[in-house]
Amino acid sequence: MEDLNTRNLNLLAPLRYTRQDAPPDGLFPGEGLPPEEWVFCFDLDRNQAQAFEPEGENYLGNLVFQGKTGNLVQMVEIPAGKYLFAQKRSLLGRQDIISMAIEVQKDGLWERWTLNNRLYIRFLYEDEAPVSQIFRPVEGDMIL
Repeated sequence: MEDLNTRNLNLLAPLRYTRQDAPPDGLFPGEGLPPEEWVFCFDLDRNQAQAFEPEGENYLGNLVFQGKTGNLVQMVEIPAGKYLFAQKRSLLGRQDIISMAIEVQKDGLWERWTLNNRLYIRFLYEDEAPVSQIFRPVEGDMIL
C-alpha cells in the first residue's frame, strides 16, 4: 500500500465504545458505515499473524467485538498500551484494510517487534472526512 507510514503509538488511555451485537447491515467494517466512530477487533489467523508474506484471504480470523460511540453501558475498548499504528484518510473496505494491516505487520517484523495476534480497526471522521486506522498491539520491546 503506497504512502503508508507505520508509527509506534503508546496509547495512554483506552478508547471506549458501546458494544454492538450485529454488524451494521451485515457490512464489512468500512463499507458503507454511517458517519459515526466505529471500532472492530479481530483475532488474526495464527498461521498468518507472524508471517512476512501472509495470505490476505486467510489473514483475518474471528470478529471478537465491534462497537461505536455511545453511552458506554456495554463497553468494549482498545486498551491502553503499545501499538503499531497506521491510518488512511478515506473509508477503506476489506481488501484495503487487509493490505494496510499486512504492511504494518511486515514493518513490525522487519523492526523486530513481538506482535500480538489481535487487530483493531477504527473508523472515524475528522474535519468531516473519513479516516481508517489500524492498531496492532506489540508486546514488550524490540527483539535484539
